[in-house]
Amino acid sequence: MLHRVIYRADGSVMIMSPNSEVRLKDETESEQLERFYQRHLKGHPHHDGLDYEDMDTSELPSNRADRGKWRKNPTGKGVIIDSSIVTPAELRQADKAALQAEREKPAPNMKVALDLILKLQENNY
Repeated sequence: MLHRVIYRADGSVMIMSPNSEVRLKDETESEQLERFYQRHLKGHPHHDGLDYEDMDTSELPSNRADRGKWRKNPTGKGVIIDSSIVTPAELRQADKAALQAEREKPAPNMKVALDLILKLQENNY
């Protein structure tokens, strides 16, 4: 299956995966992908002009667990997993772990705990 990989300005990627069940009669995968892309641009004009390439599923990383770390390959075409990136979910998990560690201390620092609780409640990751 073909996917359109759109490379955002920050290096992250967006993957468009059209549904093959809604392909028009006599329409190729490439034609369907282009049709969906043009429709996408109408609602997201800020994506117009961004680099993109079409890839088969086999060319994309197989593990979607690290989807937030997929980036444009700086040495050429394709997608890589940049393990140096810390995702918002990982930042949130680190704050949860820090709060739990603070709670388990014999004399927890209530200011530190409260700051972590407020940060987690605000959910600004």
